[in-house]
Amino acid sequence: MLRASGDTPRVNEAARSTMEAVVEFLAMGGHAAYIWPAFGLTAVVMIGLLVASLRALKRERATLVSLEAARPAGRRVADDGPAS
Repeated sequence: MLRASGDTPRVNEAARSTMEAVVEFLAMGGHAAYIWPAFGLTAVVMIGLLVASLRALKRERATLVSLEAARPAGRRVADDGPAS
């Protein structure tokens, strides 16, 4: 609320210093134009790798299921690990 004398309301100094710290962090010391796009590109690549990996996993599981279904029942062998 403005006072009749025209004074502006006082802003909480802690809130102001916190906001200044956030703005300074986001500015990255003047290198924000390089850092934030690099972070963004890295995030896009990582998400793309995750999606590609999940799709490949789903495809390989489907292949495994179809191969196991096609295998004759009498030829199933327990996997006891490598032979000594």
